[in-house]
Amino acid sequence: MKQKPYWVLLLMLILSCKEDFQKEVRTAAYSKADSLFNARISLINSESDSLCTDYKNSKLQFLVDSILEERRKQIQQLRSLE
Repeated sequence: MKQKPYWVLLLMLILSCKEDFQKEVRTAAYSKADSLFNARISLINSESDSLCTDYKNSKLQFLVDSILEERRKQIQQLRSLE
């Protein structure tokens, strides 16, 4: 009968070690992910800035072209009235 408490204690120790191991692995994974993110953040920022600039420029060019087309149509209409 005296051996039961030892088995329970041993079982509790094993289970408690499992949680620490998982926490340690999780912490290591977060640390690695954080290191990778910090190493790449400048590249990510420059790429996103470049994409935003390209989008803005293409959108601006589209708007300018649309305005010019409308103005040309108006000029043609005015010329046809003469």
